[in-house]
Amino acid sequence: MVLEALLRTTDFVVVAAPLTPETPHLIGEPQLALMKATAYLTDVARGPLVNESALLSALKERQIAGDGLDVWTEEPPPTARPTSP
Repeated sequence: MVLEALLRTTDFVVVAAPLTPETPHLIGEPQLALMKATAYLTDVARGPLVNESALLSALKERQIAGDGLDVWTEEPPPTARPTSP
């Protein structure tokens, strides 16, 4: 699959996809596990495209180097939102 190949080799992943019935959690635990430990994930499209719990776990476990979220599943995000390490 093209997405899997890109996730394995890319240093910067930018999610810019529409939110459709097929795309919630387009990036979740399986996809984050494919990414390099030096990779960064940015979501500039729709919050539900990225599984935020899986992303936080990947950051805590240092599976990926970092993230940059411009959008959240819940907008505006709650003030007590967990942050990356």
